[in-house]
Amino acid sequence: MPYMTKPKPSVLLAFKARNVLSFRDEFEFSMLATALAETDARRSVEWREDGRPIDVLPVAAIFGANASGKTNVLRAMHDMRSLVLQSFRQAPTGGIPQKTFRLDPASAHAPSMFEIDIVLGGVRHEYGFEFDRERVIEEWAIRYPRGRSALLFHRHGKDVEVGTVERAKSRAVTELLRPNALFLSTAAQTNHPVLLPLYEWFMPLLHLDARPDLVQCIKWCEHRMGRGTWRTRPPRLALQGEDLAHVERVMDEALAKRPRLPDVGLPVR
Repeated sequence: MPYMTKPKPSVLLAFKARNVLSFRDEFEFSMLATALAETDARRSVEWREDGRPIDVLPVAAIFGANASGKTNVLRAMHDMRSLVLQSFRQAPTGGIPQKTFRLDPASAHAPSMFEIDIVLGGVRHEYGFEFDRERVIEEWAIRYPRGRSALLFHRHGKDVEVGTVERAKSRAVTELLRPNALFLSTAAQTNHPVLLPLYEWFMPLLHLDARPDLVQCIKWCEHRMGRGTWRTRPPRLALQGEDLAHVERVMDEALAKRPRLPDVGLPVR
């Protein structure tokens, strides 16, 4: 049997954002294990060549009151993913989708920021960008192959500083760069050997498969089955119109096709 090497780990270490959705100030979602984490819950991950691994958590939960922004953390991750994967495909003269903090008028004209800290192929990477509705203001990518930072690129508006790895390829990307497109997205279209894996990391990850009114849908379904009320607390609004009709159709079809389960003492409605 041929010798097979163990695949290098790729994990999320932290996610940061600012001036997005219900978050005006910068927040951080971290998967790094702290002193409070139980020993058997920690997972050791290699992040550099010939270095000590770091401990991360395989699962994290977000707790908070209703409408406190828990789902918006996941939506912010989803929005970053969408910008990375789709910014190059937008119209050359179009804008950039920006969902700013709405409760502060000044935030509507302020830039937003996304940043991830990941281990990709056994090497720690940092990637992030700052933008407004018209252009990418700043964008950066750094990796730590031997523990020290190694620049991949750093963009300030139209000016881009590239690192020493695949410098000719990175310079070629600058010729295709647009104000409303991310450098990473543009580099992926050229099959950049160093930046393409970073771009591809987003493709199966950070996708939020949930509708904005998911809570209202759950509440209505519970009400339909006689196990609660459809009412929700402000600022959530009850389902209405076509949204309500769609959920009713889904429930009708599910109830018509549901299997008959053995009698376990629960009332059948």
